[in-house]
Amino acid sequence: MRLLSLAAILYVVLALLFWPPVTTTMDESAYLNFAYVLRQGTFYSDVAHVTTTMYIAVGEHFTIKFPPGMSLYLAGLSFIGWPFVMGANVLVHLTTFFVVGRLLRSVGASALFALLFLFHPTAVIYSRTLMSDSLGGLAMALAFLAYLKERPLLAGLVLGTSALIKTANILMLPLMVLGVLIDLLLLWWPCNFKELLVRVRPAILLVLGALPGACIAYFYQKMVQEGGWAKYGGPGQFSLSYFKQHLPFYLLATGTIFPGMAAAPLLYRGGGAWVLRLPILGVILFYSMFYYLDSTNSKLESFIIGQRFLLVILPLFIVAYGKVLTDFLAPRLSPRQWLNLTVVAGALLFLGTAAVHWRHQKMLRTLESLRRDIGREVPEAAELVCTAHIGKLLHPAWTGRRLYDSINGEEDGLKVISQRLSVGVEPVYLALWSREYRAETPREQALWKAVHERFKVRDVPDRSQDGLQLTQILAEKSSVR
Repeated sequence: MRLLSLAAILYVVLALLFWPPVTTTMDESAYLNFAYVLRQGTFYSDVAHVTTTMYIAVGEHFTIKFPPGMSLYLAGLSFIGWPFVMGANVLVHLTTFFVVGRLLRSVGASALFALLFLFHPTAVIYSRTLMSDSLGGLAMALAFLAYLKERPLLAGLVLGTSALIKTANILMLPLMVLGVLIDLLLLWWPCNFKELLVRVRPAILLVLGALPGACIAYFYQKMVQEGGWAKYGGPGQFSLSYFKQHLPFYLLATGTIFPGMAAAPLLYRGGGAWVLRLPILGVILFYSMFYYLDSTNSKLESFIIGQRFLLVILPLFIVAYGKVLTDFLAPRLSPRQWLNLTVVAGALLFLGTAAVHWRHQKMLRTLESLRRDIGREVPEAAELVCTAHIGKLLHPAWTGRRLYDSINGEEDGLKVISQRLSVGVEPVYLALWSREYRAETPREQALWKAVHERFKVRDVPDRSQDGLQLTQILAEKSSVR
């Protein structure tokens, strides 16, 4: 416990030294802006006069396409202060770390293997973001712990509620129920019908516990989102063609960062074996068929961030891996050798974690500079028209800007600018961010050219030297009316 506590303290020190100043992705911006929307007492971003990226149209209103759980969590932390919210997943990460330690002890493994979760590069990088995957992983860890402590009703309650964090988490319920049934039937088979009913009681309690949260998630999607993400997801998001590409990636990634970890669930011989195995297997197969895989220009970075969807099962993976390694190493190592191995491995993992923090912070500083440039050149009262890559940097807590339009493509941009000019209340600005390695850059350049052809403009000199293009739209040219 002393070693684990020391590791947690060191992690907090790193987090404070490299505190995230800005969001990095459109998903993060959506969660953060929707937290602001919820603070205004509404589910609709247009009512709160805030543009939320990753939104869906609901009648005459707009709302986030994700479940509300992550934004509710952020909104709660915002009462302490919006800058504090940027560390929301640091709290989640550290909490999950100690839950994993409890899980390891519960299955008869060394709690020291929780360090593998604390310093896992994928868990580390997303502890610095506001994505919902880490919170979904904490829910899975708590549900499994409750099951091991013979509290299936509580486990179900946590599982059902986690559907409000990530919709896909509802898949964990049938998988865990099936795992419970397999574990119990393998343990007590053969048995008569009466004994069978008694033995399946935990599975029944698991389902009953999950019903409240699952029902709330369903009615939220039905009433607030009018169908939720499934209605707006679009065709072709799941395919066997993705499966052939993504499954090898997931297996290779999980088995390489910590050698052999991909096989750990199959070798696991602790409590709740199938309750642990089936969610892991189900999540890997599910996301292997999903079209999206996080990546960057760097293969190493892609290798790390590409495992984002697996964060929901990473705590269970670490428990299985820790149990397998404990069973293998315990008879072969003395207490002093255990200590030496832990200190050396922990030190190396900590250095790697520091490198992840430093590299990510370097990128965040670029984004922060971009946001400062916009804030300096564009008056708060102005109407800012931008793509989501600029919009993700804006939040009322930092910019004071409550109204801006996030556009998608040339036609949408020209239409929005014309509408804003016709109102004629405030000046209108267009902000774009072009970078060589971004696929969206040619479309943004086409929009930039079209705007200059159609409108009278006043370009703002590039201050960031990072591809920021900023111009004030003065009026529509009469020749193109």
